[in-house]
Amino acid sequence: MSSSHPVVSVCCITFNHADFIGKALDSFLNQKTSFPFEILVYDDDSNDGTKEILKQYELDYPHIIRVFYSVENQYSQGVRLLNLRFNLPRARGKYIATCDGDDYWTDLLKLQKQVDFLEEHPEVVLCFHGFDRLENQKLVDSSLYSHLKNSSYTIFDQKEFLQMHVQFLTIMFRQNVKFPMISSEINGDVFVLTHLSEVGKCAYLDFKGAVYRYHQNGVFRKMSRIRQINSSIETRKIISNQVKPHTRKFLYKRISSFYKSLFKESLRVKNYSLGIKALLGVVYYNLKYVL
Repeated sequence: MSSSHPVVSVCCITFNHADFIGKALDSFLNQKTSFPFEILVYDDDSNDGTKEILKQYELDYPHIIRVFYSVENQYSQGVRLLNLRFNLPRARGKYIATCDGDDYWTDLLKLQKQVDFLEEHPEVVLCFHGFDRLENQKLVDSSLYSHLKNSSYTIFDQKEFLQMHVQFLTIMFRQNVKFPMISSEINGDVFVLTHLSEVGKCAYLDFKGAVYRYHQNGVFRKMSRIRQINSSIETRKIISNQVKPHTRKFLYKRISSFYKSLFKESLRVKNYSLGIKALLGVVYYNLKYVL
């Protein structure tokens, strides 16, 4: 599909994904749409052959694929929000779809379904869909949204949406949203989703359209469970200083739930000082949510 006046800009972040990036790009290129789209890739200075693969795709699809090659790895320097910094400023589409270079799409009508929905529901700023997880070469149903399968779509209020876990490879949102920038080492996906929830309604579409690759080289996978939970807590603490008061309260509720998870993990590893800290966190952020 020609990228002349694209309706959708597909934004992809990649780093050392030589084994995966071809499948990701093919899954974008194979989309069946009634409209043109473009593919924007940001490569964070890969050194495993990813760049060479990207250059070949650029040659093969010069009117669709555009790649930004960083000359220095930004993530290792604490730079986050790479899509917002390097892909969105180049995006020409009315809508933005995202997928990292180690994941891929499976539904050939994914983009068409999401565009059709957003066109029909102007109050919705973001929509997402179901996915499978690929772990140890086996596909596993994520089952995150199994409770939502009684209708073709579900539109959430902000509180409901902020309590959900939404995978970035499934989302599409309106391009006209303006994002503030945060320099801290936060989870950029959570920041983007939180900000979008302040702009308009968010919706789940009941179809499975992507595969999230759960592998050893993933940044989050390399962390211990305690570090993962602490990262989730700290991200939401930082974001809570950038959002509207009513959004902040919902984030406090989410922080409290993560402290509960941290307490359970502290008992499992018999780290009782951490358990006390986690319990205090539960109480403190529950109070901040209520008050």
